[in-house]
Formats: sequence, C-alpha cells, structure tokens
Amino acid sequence: MISFITKHRSLAVLKQLPGPKPNIFFGNALWLTGESDANMQQVLDWIEEYNREGIFCVWLGPTYPLVLIYKPDLCETLLSSSKHITKAPDYEFLHPWLGTGVLTSDGEKWKKRRKLITPTFHFTILNDFIQVCEEQAAIFVSHLEVMSVFRTNRG
Repeated sequence: MISFITKHRSLAVLKQLPGPKPNIFFGNALWLTGESDANMQQVLDWIEEYNREGIFCVWLGPTYPLVLIYKPDLCETLLSSSKHITKAPDYEFLHPWLGTGVLTSDGEKWKKRRKLITPTFHFTILNDFIQVCEEQAAIFVSHLEVMSVFRTNRG
C-alpha cells in the first residue's frame, strides 16, 4: 500500500493519518532507541494511544512512512483488495532466497500465482491440518514461555 500511495499520490496523504508528530529531519526515529524491548514498548504505547483509530503512521525519516494497521476491518479492506497489491521495496531483500513467488511478487504475476494456489487453501483441505497446527502451536507457546522466564530472570 505504501508503494502505491507514494507512486500515485503524495506523501501528504500519509501525513493526514493519525500518529506521533514527526521531527522534520528524523521523523519519529528519535523515539526508537535501537534496543528491541524499548522499541517494542514504544510501538505498543502508540497502539494504545491510537487504539480508537486502528491505524497510525510512524515516520522513520522525512520520507519513509510506516503505516501500522491493527483493526480487523481495516486489515480486511487492505488485504482483500486485488488493486492495491504492490509490495514495498523492503520485500526485495527476500528475492535472493525466495525468488518472486506469491509472497514477493505483485501485479499480474501475483494474480496468476495466487489463482494457482487458491484451491490448496480450501477449508476442507485445511481441516486435515488442524491437529498438526494445534500441536505446533503448543510447542511454539512452550518455547515462548521458556524465553519469557529466561528474560525475566535475567533482568
């Protein structure tokens, strides 16, 4: 979505979104310390502050907007669009590993590949994987719990 807006409109559109007031030279980057825990807390604070809107824009410099959307209806509008599917330049670092598949491609290439894989994700097929997903989710949660205990004991 960002690529679409910056190509076809101006960054002024994004400046109308809610968000912390950016510095003219650094955007909101000065709010982020570089320490992952502090940065995550800052993002969570912004989410709480802009909770009612469900969307906000943070600037990582004067011309690098980062739009965070976290309300399901807003996410659905964006994700269900077949028009606004241009990937941000950030996806280019994945090309050496993943090529230009469904995750990294856009436009006609994305549409063709998405049509090919759509039947794979039909509900009747996905039902066969519920037990495996539940088992793997439980393993994942147990790993997170161990990391949380480790991090708590360190601090």
